[in-house]
This record gives sequence, C-alpha cells and structure tokens, in this order.
Amino acid sequence: MITWDEKKRIANLKKHGVDFADLGKLFDRFMYSEEDTSAHYDEVRVKSLCWHEDRVVRLIWIDRNDSARLISCRKATNYETRTYFENAPFN
Repeated sequence: MITWDEKKRIANLKKHGVDFADLGKLFDRFMYSEEDTSAHYDEVRVKSLCWHEDRVVRLIWIDRNDSARLISCRKATNYETRTYFENAPFN
C-alpha cells in the first residue's frame, strides 16, 4: 500500500509537477534505491531512482509497516538518470 500526506502531495505537485496519486506502479518496477543519509531522520528514509511515464524520477519515501509513505518526488538530475541506467538490470 502507498500512503502520503495530502498537503505534501499538493505541494509536491505544485513544486515538481509529480502527483503522488500517479506513482502506485513505481513499486512494481525496477528501482535503484539506497538509504537517504543526507540528514538525521527519526525513521530510515529511502531515496530511489525510478522510471515514471517518460523519464527517471527521484523518489524519497519511508518503508512503514509494509506500506510506502511518500515524502517527495521530482525529475531526476542528469547524474541521477545516468546512475539509474548504469544499475538497471536491462543495461
């Protein structure tokens, strides 16, 4: 199951043009993931690179009780896109 905070969903849509409500299938596809250690959080945050629609996106999320709690999602940078394709099983 995928969950999110509705205010965060709206803010992400306005800022990055990506709607959390459209991201359900990301977890059925290849994701290149690692722990987000950029700051100290109370929970383990995961940063994943995923294919969404016609591009690679960077998704920040929390694995919480067998559900994915979405934090943010945006278009991947050129470096992140390269990293995704270098690690994809179809490379």
